[in-house]
Amino acid sequence: MTARGITGKDSPCPTRRASIGVQPTMEIRMVKHANKTYTKETITLDGNVYNHCEFQECKMVYSGGTLPNLSNSHFNGCSWTFDDAAARTISLMTALYAGGAGGLIEGTFENIRGKQKPGITLH
Repeated sequence: MTARGITGKDSPCPTRRASIGVQPTMEIRMVKHANKTYTKETITLDGNVYNHCEFQECKMVYSGGTLPNLSNSHFNGCSWTFDDAAARTISLMTALYAGGAGGLIEGTFENIRGKQKPGITLH
């Protein structure tokens, strides 16, 4: 899909997806990054691949879209921002923890650490 800009030239245009009862979301086009160093930049993680990258004092942003691939990369002094769906998931986990479902959240963290807990399924 392309959009005609002011210059009259076609330029890539993101596509939209929609489902009944779900807000439309922008499809993220995957970009592959390899062997790069980023310093004091804002990095969008959704859908991107970072292989053997170095991040120095960057703002890392994940919005809950397609999972990024962060293989063999290093993060030094970076801040992490969770927007949109990712922020809502963390808010839900915070509410569950405060509302008495602390075992569920602790079990989720154990799963993240590689210690499988029964009754918790991640898809």
